Amino acid sequence: MRIDNTATITVTGKGGLVEAFRSLKKGGEISARIVERIDAHRAVIEVAGRRITAGFVRGLPPGNLLTLVLEKRSGATLVFRLATADPQAA
Repeated sequence: MRIDNTATITVTGKGGLVEAFRSLKKGGEISARIVERIDAHRAVIEVAGRRITAGFVRGLPPGNLLTLVLEKRSGATLVFRLATADPQAA
């Protein structure tokens, strides 16, 4: 999982991880929690009961709670954005 400059998160995987998001529709929101801050740009987050390592290009956001919005689903790849991110920000 990587969170880039446009605050998007891409989840790619088969089996349990993608299955955890099966009922989530485009535009649907899901809560995530930062469980462990590895360094200034990486953290372990918990989403739908699963722990995922995420990279944050601009650094970790303040606080531990995140809201993710499903933007796109393509096979085994899911693309999310942070709900609090400004979609016009580049």
